[in-house]
Amino acid sequence: MKMISIIVPVYNVVQYLDQCVSSLVHQSYSAIEILLIDDGSSDGSAEICDEWSKKDSRVRVFHTENRGVAHARNIGLTHAKGNYIGFVDSDDWVDIDMYETMMVKLISAQAEVCGSGFVHEYESRSVYPLKTEIEQIMTRDTAVERIFDNTRFKLLDVGVWDKLFSRDVLGSLRFREDIAIGEDMLFFWQAMKRVKTFVYVPLFKYHYRMRIGSAMNSSISEKKITLIIAIKEIMASVAEENVHIRKILEERYCDCMITVARDMVLLDKERYKKDVVHMQQYIRKKLFSILYYPSFSRRMRLGAIYFCLPYWLCASMSDMIKPKTKHDENK
Repeated sequence: MKMISIIVPVYNVVQYLDQCVSSLVHQSYSAIEILLIDDGSSDGSAEICDEWSKKDSRVRVFHTENRGVAHARNIGLTHAKGNYIGFVDSDDWVDIDMYETMMVKLISAQAEVCGSGFVHEYESRSVYPLKTEIEQIMTRDTAVERIFDNTRFKLLDVGVWDKLFSRDVLGSLRFREDIAIGEDMLFFWQAMKRVKTFVYVPLFKYHYRMRIGSAMNSSISEKKITLIIAIKEIMASVAEENVHIRKILEERYCDCMITVARDMVLLDKERYKKDVVHMQQYIRKKLFSILYYPSFSRRMRLGAIYFCLPYWLCASMSDMIKPKTKHDENK
């Protein structure tokens, strides 16, 4: 029986951790190991991890200083013994048959990665943010197109939590620890570079808790602008991709540039001036295309036009581009 390693970074989630781990130890697929990586928690989460390791021998705990989710996941990857690798956030939970179903589909399709979808869990409601299609086996290129596309054709998200990866595909691949937002997108892209076959199964058995104060829900910060590092690294490796994939990734790149340029101006006009001016040059060059990108909202198109203005004018008008308050973004 093939083993699955489930990697769970843990940081100050004492009120959610038991539900998360319980959903994993009770999986119908028993050949699993659960790696709880305590990322320097200070709220009692570390002790809960240790208690679970005493209750179930399949739970392995690693304590480390607080260095972020990428570092914690990398510790898990280093110590994982499974033939397949899954990732779960410690404030989320999964249905008890999720991994068994994914394993059956992976093996029958002879695929290297399975993607299954997720549910956004708010305090009072559940939301299904992705479209549902029939189960299907896809080539690597088709899977990349359907996942990185931000239009109505988007099938899955670029996150790693609702997916199961063959260990052979991941190999020595690791998360970039200098990227706080977008590190999972880059990791997924790099993994897909090695994939031949991807199987999609519309399970929606991963429950993604929507919390105010989580990484993507937080206000503008130095961490959020590291997203540009991830997308730039992806763009540096697209030369051999087909025209459609290159177009999809260019659209996502422009989206990230406009978003990060806005955040940089609001964070520190002087410190990031050189970076923003460089982004403006690219945005100006692509403006005509940006205005017709199918995934771009009116607000995003206006943002592109805004950044075609001289930098001094953008900086002086920065109050106009403050983001709206949202409580429904990803973590």
